[in-house]
Amino acid sequence: MNSDLMRGKLIPMLIAVLLACAGCSWGIDRGMEFPPLDAGVTMAVVRHGQAASSEERRDTIRDPARLRALVRFVDERRAGWEQPWYGVPVPYTIVEFRAGSEMEGSFGIGTNFFETLRNGDFYSRAASRQELAEFSRLIGEPPPSGTRR
Repeated sequence: MNSDLMRGKLIPMLIAVLLACAGCSWGIDRGMEFPPLDAGVTMAVVRHGQAASSEERRDTIRDPARLRALVRFVDERRAGWEQPWYGVPVPYTIVEFRAGSEMEGSFGIGTNFFETLRNGDFYSRAASRQELAEFSRLIGEPPPSGTRR
């Protein structure tokens, strides 16, 4: 009798937990892949200090060789983007890619992730230490430390 009582409470409770877990992932894009950046990118605006926007510093990259290297880096990472249920993390440095006055998209760096603004929405993906160091080198910034800024 005790077993029947437990089964009667356990099954509805398991169903409720499963539904709650499924609800946490509704509306989340997983595995998003973007088209390549426009070959017409004419400059990249590097916005440092996103966490403290009042202290933000901007640099502009117009050198064609550096632009090609940045665009190649971003295009090699077009797949695997998602919108976590808890929200996309905020990067501390963002690179805005522009073709003339039009923004083609952005690519940001955090302590262990990349963030992007493409197709009118924000996405993130995990990044290895090697990827973070390479991107930091491309934008002329020291590699991220192990702690969040």
